[in-house]
Amino acid sequence: MRSVSGWTLATLMVVGSGISPRPAQSQELLSWWKRDLIEVDLRPGTWVTYSSTEFSEGEIYADTLTVRVVATVEDSLRWVEIDDHRRFEREFLLIDPTRLRPDRSLLDALDRHLRLLPSGEVVEERVEELRSSRLVQRHFQDLFTDPVVTRESRPDTLLAMAADSSCAREHIRLAERREEPAPVGASIMVTQIQSDAILSPCIPIFSVLRARTVTELSTRASTNSGPRSRKVAPLRTVLEWHCIAFGEDGPTELPPELLARD
Repeated sequence: MRSVSGWTLATLMVVGSGISPRPAQSQELLSWWKRDLIEVDLRPGTWVTYSSTEFSEGEIYADTLTVRVVATVEDSLRWVEIDDHRRFEREFLLIDPTRLRPDRSLLDALDRHLRLLPSGEVVEERVEELRSSRLVQRHFQDLFTDPVVTRESRPDTLLAMAADSSCAREHIRLAERREEPAPVGASIMVTQIQSDAILSPCIPIFSVLRARTVTELSTRASTNSGPRSRKVAPLRTVLEWHCIAFGEDGPTELPPELLARD
């Protein structure tokens, strides 16, 4: 099973991880993909809409994103549309799935990146600049180093959105605790991450029905810190995302503005 990802090259890994404003979902997808836990289906006409909510330091960030596989080019290349409902612009990524390999950067699979603005103007981003951008590269970092991986089958469930009466499901979980010296002082930084996802082959493109990732960053006294060390409350971030709609009846041609450009 292999998937795509990046910054909206950061909510979808090139289709899932890299170019959108909030990179968290992309890093989850990357972590699952590198461990062969998710599969991507890039059939033209398939689409999926996710709602996402991030809770961090008392702040809440909510967004809705639709991904569509729009067209096939030269047998293997795929145009994928990313519609960020908050930004009122559409992005189109030309992806070569044959270049998606764990030993290569996911950005190697990206051929073109176009943005369609509300005014109808088409802006083409330079792919080489994206590949060399530290910001974009950061979104391709694996959340985990050496996690404990568990997976289990779930009983079939009824999905009101699915044409089929039932859908098989699988629960996957990555969990890890890391400790390392803090950059300043004598304390130890502790990172705890747990990422859960419910997968189903009924859901197009990523197979992700819903997911939840909890990250906690804290410090503890080292053996050399002495008696004056004080305990600080952990920084906790929770990201949840849910599939709210999907289908196989999406457009299979690029918008006229993009066709006119080519």
